[in-house]
Amino acid sequence: MKIDFASQKLEDAAHGEKNGTFSELSKIIRRADGKNSQIIPSHIGEVLNDLLAANTCADLPPSTHPHPLQGDRKGEFVVDIPHQRGRGKFRIIFRPNHTNDQNFRIDNPKTITKITIIELCCDYH
Repeated sequence: MKIDFASQKLEDAAHGEKNGTFSELSKIIRRADGKNSQIIPSHIGEVLNDLLAANTCADLPPSTHPHPLQGDRKGEFVVDIPHQRGRGKFRIIFRPNHTNDQNFRIDNPKTITKITIIELCCDYH
């Protein structure tokens, strides 16, 4: 899929900033899960690679558990961020980015080919 980011700061964090340290991504993880988090930047990197490798949202591996959100987050989707203890509570949140695309349908994951990542490590529960 084609991936955009909601902000330059988020994109820099996902790509390891300019120095490749992933310090900003580590800060995002610490804010979400605390100092002793089981999540590390490479876990998020694995999911980002899965998103890049998939042609559509329907092609994502079942292990990422892709699904739409509801309520005030309707129109957004999530994928799980794995960690050492298996499927966790943290997710990457994205929304389809299909301006003027007549083939796009929000209810059909096979039509989602472009996304904008909103959050890299979020517990919305």
